[in-house]
Amino acid sequence: MKRGDIYVISIPCATGREMQKNRPGVIVSGGELEKREVLQVVMCSGSNGHALETHVRLRSTPKPSRAMCEHIYTVDLSRLGKCLGHVTEDEMAEIDRALRLALGLSQEGS
Repeated sequence: MKRGDIYVISIPCATGREMQKNRPGVIVSGGELEKREVLQVVMCSGSNGHALETHVRLRSTPKPSRAMCEHIYTVDLSRLGKCLGHVTEDEMAEIDRALRLALGLSQEGS
């Protein structure tokens, strides 16, 4: 398990505009993940709805989708299902950019 891995994330219940149903999520936690009990993930969607600046197109998922970087979840390891693959280096760089935007963080060196 490492940063950039794509897992099915079990979401048994949600409210309001939260992501609903089990869906792929990209691990965005850093550091030594093997020692953690929870991880941060961004959820993915296959929908062609509203594209935002915080959405990153992914080709690494079983079907083309978008990492929705405004949907950052901290999940217990028990929510991780099947591993579906790993994002490319370019996709991870775009996810990092979108996370900085979603969280209002400045670019390094600026």
